[in-house]
Amino acid sequence: THTHTHIHANLLQKTTPFKTLQQALEETKSVIDGIVVSSPTFTHEEVIRTAANYGINVFTEKPVDETAEKIASLYNVAERAGIKLCCGFQRRFDASYSAAAEAIKKGKIGAPITANIFFADHPCPPKEFLISGGNIFMDLSAHDIDYITHAFDDKITSVYATGTSSTTELEAEGVHDNANMIMTFSKGAVVHLFMSRSATYGYDQRCEIFGDKGLLSVQNEYANSTILADDSGVRVS
Repeated sequence: THTHTHIHANLLQKTTPFKTLQQALEETKSVIDGIVVSSPTFTHEEVIRTAANYGINVFTEKPVDETAEKIASLYNVAERAGIKLCCGFQRRFDASYSAAAEAIKKGKIGAPITANIFFADHPCPPKEFLISGGNIFMDLSAHDIDYITHAFDDKITSVYATGTSSTTELEAEGVHDNANMIMTFSKGAVVHLFMSRSATYGYDQRCEIFGDKGLLSVQNEYANSTILADDSGVRVS
């Protein structure tokens, strides 16, 4: 809201609050290169079209919009306006994932045959978010689907997906908070993706990619690599 904008702006001191995006762009268009969109998905279209009218580049969080048709339309809007429209997916810029993708492109594991991806989020989002807009297949899977298609430099030709609801309330709303997807790529690779909204022990993101000449594995990053083994068992970090 406008009130919250003023509160945050006053805290930052050096920022100037605006009542509308149009006002902000009108007063800053000569000194900015682009805008960053971090608002609910249903607002993206209006924001992107407004920025395009001012010739301002846009970096938006995923997804660009709620349907493939709208997304294609907005990229066409950007192209006609001569601006850059970029949807940010952090996997591509993660050092470990980036190194794995580069190794694939250099043929280090040969032709990819299969991949197994594990993505468990933490903490679990509020149930209100899950019910109103937290579709696991749209909101969560997008990260790893973008990454693996980028790493394979290939397109998905078929998808099988299924999910479960951990509470009766989510089930009644038709919302899955745990899901599996199997994707087949045009060059023959098959990828399994498991997703969960709630890993009680913390964020868990792993990936194994098997090729005809080797294997790539991306594991979680720990606070340290210490392993303690004693008469009570083996503990990591």
